[in-house]
Amino acid sequence: RKLELAAKQEMLSKAYDLALEKLVNLPDKEYVNLLADLAVKASSTGREAVIFSQKDRSRIGKAVVVAANQKLGDKGQLTLSQETRPMQGGFILSDGVVEVNCTFETLVRLQRNTLSTQVADVLFG
Repeated sequence: RKLELAAKQEMLSKAYDLALEKLVNLPDKEYVNLLADLAVKASSTGREAVIFSQKDRSRIGKAVVVAANQKLGDKGQLTLSQETRPMQGGFILSDGVVEVNCTFETLVRLQRNTLSTQVADVLFG
């Protein structure tokens, strides 16, 4: 019984790891749109700095900020931070001392806490 539970937990972990991997490896256009939409939802002032990983900053950072500002309309004044942080994907919105963590690692972990029962039902139900 303990072995079965451990195997199920391992399968759940692999499902979430795969979800994270799929998010990080989206085609650039889809990735930019996803991050721009996420930035719009997470922004409270429209003036935050967007912090990416080093890889994402150079690859899609500017495109995300431009797209998010367009979606925000008149209040869209997000900026691309010079700072980078270690993360697999997503970003951190920074407004001085307040930061909103929109990294994929955090978002997937939070979803895991809320959806683990449903995911288990789909996998093992």
